[in-house]
Amino acid sequence: MPSKSHSILGYGVVDRLLEAGHEVVHITSFPKKQKVPNLKEIDVSSVSKVYREEAEKSGAMKIKNIITKGNIGDSILFNFFSFVIHKKILEDPNVVKLLSDPKEKFDAVILEWFFSELHAGIPHLFEVPMIWVVSTEPHWQPLRLMDQIPNPAYSVDLFTTSIPPLSFCERVDRLMRFMKRFFLLNLIEVPVESWVYDSIYSEIAAKRGVSIPSYSEAIYNGSLMFLNSHPSIAGAMPLPQNAINIAGYHIQEKIKPLPKNLQTIMDGAKNGVIYFSLGSNTKSDGMSEEMKQSLLKIFSKLDQTVIWKFESDMENPIPNVFLVKWAPQPSILAHPNLKLFITHGGQLSTTEAVHFGVPVVGIPVMADQHLNMASVESRL
Repeated sequence: MPSKSHSILGYGVVDRLLEAGHEVVHITSFPKKQKVPNLKEIDVSSVSKVYREEAEKSGAMKIKNIITKGNIGDSILFNFFSFVIHKKILEDPNVVKLLSDPKEKFDAVILEWFFSELHAGIPHLFEVPMIWVVSTEPHWQPLRLMDQIPNPAYSVDLFTTSIPPLSFCERVDRLMRFMKRFFLLNLIEVPVESWVYDSIYSEIAAKRGVSIPSYSEAIYNGSLMFLNSHPSIAGAMPLPQNAINIAGYHIQEKIKPLPKNLQTIMDGAKNGVIYFSLGSNTKSDGMSEEMKQSLLKIFSKLDQTVIWKFESDMENPIPNVFLVKWAPQPSILAHPNLKLFITHGGQLSTTEAVHFGVPVVGIPVMADQHLNMASVESRL
């Protein structure tokens, strides 16, 4: 997915494989700036750049628009967007060249699952095992590829604020949401993906001299599924033996030192530091002016120093508030002087907060962030 947070998870997989001595080919929208031994990158940023620019132009990712539109993840347009992204990346000339080359050989193919199974044909082109990596908590859509669908009476999807144990009304609501999503998936999305799957892979398979299974066979052929989750964050859930929780795998064992300016700020904060970030997708500078000024007014009354990840320039006369366009989040969370993390509740931020033992105040904006923060709240 053309998202910075998803690329961090992707590089979590890549870095662990490189550390184990493997050779890796990585399809990514965020290639490394320097060459790394045993790593070949297929740059698809030209595809994702178009969609990021369109999202910025339309204001779709601005916080003031997201809040008024509700949970963006629980919409047909969200799933259509994911499908189109997968399709365009599979049609990228660099990707087509890699997949069509009969000299390319691999031992396994690792795929990010994100509301599309269109890329499930790739492992069959190379005749190797398929491993899914899910960037969120386990839920019925990816788990259906490895096992039976979890019972909606005691399991939830990503786009809810209800957490087990569910009340009767919550179970009814959960069942209705599941039925709606299930029928949309099977009546619209699966037939469209199946048709596109055949149109994309048949020609490439002919060039490689291999045959590929049908879409309905390919998507259920995963050997393993890694889940970016852990019971300490969202609770226990029955999983098949080949679906494994690996939350935190993206966190480096050795945390990088802070830049000098941030190191000085955090070391010198007599009353500690509060770190505020809305993540990589939702931009703080997309807030309304009233919201920005209200937050600055609140922060000015605090004894703590506030580091706010803010993506553009803004006049800031408040002495205890420091705006940074980029922040090395793990390094900030690891600092002993950090007292509080104000977060949007993304899966990476939630996992890192648990890993470093940092208290959080959640401001969930969209998708699984509401569920993540509801889970955190329930563990107070």
